Amino acid sequence: VRSDGKVVAEVGADVNFVIDQDTKAGDKITYKVIAVYTDGTMSTTLAPFTVPAYVIDVTENDDGTVTLDGVLGTPDADLVIPATINGKTVSAIAPDAFKDNTTIETVTIEAKVTEIPDGAFEGCTSLTSVVLPNSVEVIGVRAFANCTNLSSMTCFD
Repeated sequence: VRSDGKVVAEVGADVNFVIDQDTKAGDKITYKVIAVYTDGTMSTTLAPFTVPAYVIDVTENDDGTVTLDGVLGTPDADLVIPATINGKTVSAIAPDAFKDNTTIETVTIEAKVTEIPDGAFEGCTSLTSVVLPNSVEVIGVRAFANCTNLSSMTCFD
């Protein structure tokens, strides 16, 4: 519960935050932690939280893997797409996932994806270098369209 009374997370083994769209990177929010003990007693405390510069946005697939939909906020210049996120295998990148992002300069894809879909990095004008896994079989028609500074693409095992 935020200090304004809005419920933003339910606590279990893992805590996930739902942050309003008007919340910006660097904003400091306070949430209430409520501990319920086995004897029925409770304790509460207020805990500070600073919103990170960016959050990786994913969709969970029926098979338990995730599709990377992009980032919310401003990513680092050197973007790494990991093989797993929160213990779940990254199986795909969504079309237009990073379209028109001018912050990204290098991309390393560690995930064993088979496709870089249409528009995935289209218009990333600061992008200079991409490292792909050798699992990539298809690169979409516009995957790197208008990446005017892209000069290096490397594949690895």
